[in-house]
Amino acid sequence: MSAPVWRPKRTWVPWAVIVVAVVIDLVTPTAVSSAALLIAAPVAAAPLLGPVGIVLVGAVSMAVHAWLARVDHTFGWQHGIANQLCLLAVTVLSVWLNHNLRMQHGKADRAWRAAALAQRAVLPAPPEELGALRIAAHYVPADREALIGGDLYVVQDTPFGVRVMIGDVRGKGLGAVAAVSMDISAFRFAADLAGTLPELVDAMEESLRREGARRQGLDQTEGSPPPSSRN
Repeated sequence: MSAPVWRPKRTWVPWAVIVVAVVIDLVTPTAVSSAALLIAAPVAAAPLLGPVGIVLVGAVSMAVHAWLARVDHTFGWQHGIANQLCLLAVTVLSVWLNHNLRMQHGKADRAWRAAALAQRAVLPAPPEELGALRIAAHYVPADREALIGGDLYVVQDTPFGVRVMIGDVRGKGLGAVAAVSMDISAFRFAADLAGTLPELVDAMEESLRREGARRQGLDQTEGSPPPSSRN
């Protein structure tokens, strides 16, 4: 799986907003101004374009507004300079918003890559051939935004033949990863020793019970307050 990439769609939206603003201003009476719609154009560009594109949209919006105000003979302090300053401020704000959006995307991308590494470590790709079997595996999480889940699969060649386990554990996130790792480790150990499937199940059950008890005791020890803080 490849990491999500910043590829905004509908980059034409800010320009469409400018065109609509021009049409509205030209077909309506002089008292009606489309300045508010022009101010919305840089905001619409914030999640769709880069900094250069946002500045270009803002500059075009300011030029279009000045031209429309001149055509309507309304370019003054209220309908001219004030709106121009507002457009400038909104353009700067839109560039700042775009910068923050890209930073957040970068953090999400790094988290996605870390999750991908953890998922590949817990669920490595099985061999393409094992014994007389040809194997193909593809992991698709239910939530596209959460790569790590509770699904598991493992294929192993044992003295008793090729054995396969496919399962799902409760929960999601790192807790589910820990449970998946425990299940796979228990299966790999028991699969080489248990001669029959019932024996394999019993061996895994015992291994998981012991590991669960050990982890519970470890959690209780690590979660208890230090002796100096007890009454």
